[in-house]
Amino acid sequence: MKVQPARLDPKGRKWRLMTHAPMSAPDNMAVDEALVKSHAEGVSLPVLRLYRWEPPGLSFGYFQSFSREVDPENCQKRAIDWVRRMTGGRAVLHQHELTYAVILHTKLLPGSVMATYRALSEALVRGFKGLGLDAELASGPAPTSASRSVGSAACFDSATPFELVVQGRKVVGSAQGRQHGVLLQHGSVPLQLDRDAIVDCLNLGSPSRRRAVRRTLENKAISLSEALGRPVEFDETARALAQGFRDQFRLCWVEEDLTLKETASVRTLSKEKYASENWNQAIK
Repeated sequence: MKVQPARLDPKGRKWRLMTHAPMSAPDNMAVDEALVKSHAEGVSLPVLRLYRWEPPGLSFGYFQSFSREVDPENCQKRAIDWVRRMTGGRAVLHQHELTYAVILHTKLLPGSVMATYRALSEALVRGFKGLGLDAELASGPAPTSASRSVGSAACFDSATPFELVVQGRKVVGSAQGRQHGVLLQHGSVPLQLDRDAIVDCLNLGSPSRRRAVRRTLENKAISLSEALGRPVEFDETARALAQGFRDQFRLCWVEEDLTLKETASVRTLSKEKYASENWNQAIK
């Protein structure tokens, strides 16, 4: 797929860098939405947020069906939460990993979803180089409804154009959404992969189907620790990715936490939206 990466406007080179302690699934999604609203209102700089989930959480795409694609009974047995994202894409188990979120007005990074996706992926490539890992952008046609129908609900069972691959296996799963003129791109960077847990959390039907998806994940997905042949920790990965984004876009970091207004918004969004059945089970 021939798509030129979008170029960041020089006016948008000052970003907030936020590295957060582990939060619950509803809280994490609420923080990202609160930051989108702040940036859309012009009271916040663009954001690179790096974070974790506690307890582990299964996030599924905005357009996915809860009942068709999530196995809540197995999630409960494994003490794994679930939450619907603002972004599209497929289900991701956030367990032994780093999640990144980029929040950036489209006027600062104009272009199509794929053009901006590629630009952000190239920043991730730079970050991985800092870890000693040579990752590449996946190529090939964009997914269609037909190709999705033969896959599973799991994000890591295949790589779409401009996602990162190592040794031909997917190492980052990302999804983008846009609201109020602001793009939000989420991405999961697995430090380790528990493929059995991923399969358990998804509503895959028959045991044979579960075994097939498990084999696909073995062949098509890889963690940072597997790729590098050594344990990789969150803090090391966070530093490398921050440096990758800084180098890619020539950024100036402003390290600051949530404002009082954002914190209040997070509390409301977490309780009334992301922890609610109305949101999470909206598409049956």
